[in-house]
Amino acid sequence: MSLYGLAGALGAGLVVVSSLWFADHERQEGKRLEGLNSGLERELKSANSALDNQAVMRQALDKIDRQTRSTYLVLEGQTAQINRDLAELKRTDEKIRTYLDGPVPAAIGLRHARPETTDPIAYRAGVVVQPSAVSPTGPPAVGVQ
Repeated sequence: MSLYGLAGALGAGLVVVSSLWFADHERQEGKRLEGLNSGLERELKSANSALDNQAVMRQALDKIDRQTRSTYLVLEGQTAQINRDLAELKRTDEKIRTYLDGPVPAAIGLRHARPETTDPIAYRAGVVVQPSAVSPTGPPAVGVQ
């Protein structure tokens, strides 16, 4: 075999080996990209699911907000009506007006009297807090050894 034939065979072999390596490299790169693509598709499905769940949650919260606002409006109307009724009752009912204009009845005052509200010294003293969870020891009880 001549030198040219050998160089041509080596060149052809190099071309074949390079082509095979390039084809294998492209096949492996294609598999890697397909794997990445499937991972991205899973992430996209997960993100879409999360967005759908968020939309459902927002609709539920909007419904609760509308119901809460409706309840507040009803309560405001009822409160205003009660205040109007009470004001009318105060103006028109002579017995209630004389009762509300007078001092607090002694029986009610004594019923709700507490040292914290009626005795200034007790009010200022406050509550003594134990420094620990265990009460201090005292003298032993009679008959206990």
